[in-house]
Amino acid sequence: MSYRNTGFGHRLASLRPTVAFALLLAIAVPGRLLPVAALEAGVLAIDWGIHLERAVTRAFADGEAFRATGLFDRLGYTASQVAEIAQITPRPASLTVDWAAADPAGGRFERLTVTAHRVRYYDLTIERAVFSFTGVVLDAAALAADRLMFREVGGVGLETFVSSDDILKVFDLVTRARGLSGLAMTIDGRGTRLRGRVRQGLLTVRFHLEGAPLLKNDRQIEFRCRRLVLNGLPLPQGVVRGMFSRINPVFDANQTWLNLRLQKIALEPGYVRSWGMILPASVPPAAPPPDDGR
Repeated sequence: MSYRNTGFGHRLASLRPTVAFALLLAIAVPGRLLPVAALEAGVLAIDWGIHLERAVTRAFADGEAFRATGLFDRLGYTASQVAEIAQITPRPASLTVDWAAADPAGGRFERLTVTAHRVRYYDLTIERAVFSFTGVVLDAAALAADRLMFREVGGVGLETFVSSDDILKVFDLVTRARGLSGLAMTIDGRGTRLRGRVRQGLLTVRFHLEGAPLLKNDRQIEFRCRRLVLNGLPLPQGVVRGMFSRINPVFDANQTWLNLRLQKIALEPGYVRSWGMILPASVPPAAPPPDDGR
């Protein structure tokens, strides 16, 4: 029976170009149809923004997926260091992705910036963290499948915003062990003020301190206390410096395996804001500046 003169025959004939194109793709790409291959043929345009957001969201939410990005492998860290990535996987409550591509089909991006909200870092919650990747080349085929895989990366800029409330939540973990209670913190552009009580044996002492976090060098942050008052009596600066010499630095990147270089720290109403770079493991540390003795 011939279908040539039937309506079905006309419909079948009209499908021939589509069927032929599908067969051509099946022969050219056995087993799967790659959007990248179609893009290179000028047939299918890919919305790289959607794929980037899906890929980044997946990678930032799971320790194994974050390690599978190859980010720290490309930065030259050892296998044992890379194995610890699960401890610093951002796991944000939400994120946004901003990008500019030089050659998306080749995986090259001029700019890739990820803004993550409510990031967990050990016991600390970071209100906002901005990751700025430089010199980025991604695996385009993996990206088309919503997976983030770095082929090249020069470094990672890091900007963080930590609120006074979240800093106090970290203090809550140690207050009982150190006899601290009733803590209240305020942060503005002039400095940080912390009030509370501390128990010393049978005595409870009210304290009030004022100061600001400062960069000691590109690896350490210290707290410069300008004023400390106990039960209404201000302590001499010599005594205050001696006390804080046993506390500082309050942050020391030398205690982590990341080659983290701190660039700047600033205070804003309610927040401590900082800037830094995660550099390749092979970049040597900068020589520390001379201690000013303060």
